[in-house]
Amino acid sequence: MRILIDTNILLAIVPKRSSERWLYEMLRNDTLVLILSNEIIEEYEEKLAWFYSEYFAEIVLDELLNLPLL
Repeated sequence: MRILIDTNILLAIVPKRSSERWLYEMLRNDTLVLILSNEIIEEYEEKLAWFYSEYFAEIVLDELLNLPLL
């Protein structure tokens, strides 16, 4: 299944202790396919860096950009 994740949802699912972490794990385990565009990636990067840190944003984006495509 292909999904588009709102930036606020991404901010909630990436922490390891999040109760919604299961959604992030489904992306990482190829159960779900994330729909991305350059604009979405830029927004993810900006908000993750502001909310967490630039380093954390880089790690998350690296994972997301290396997910398998359909």
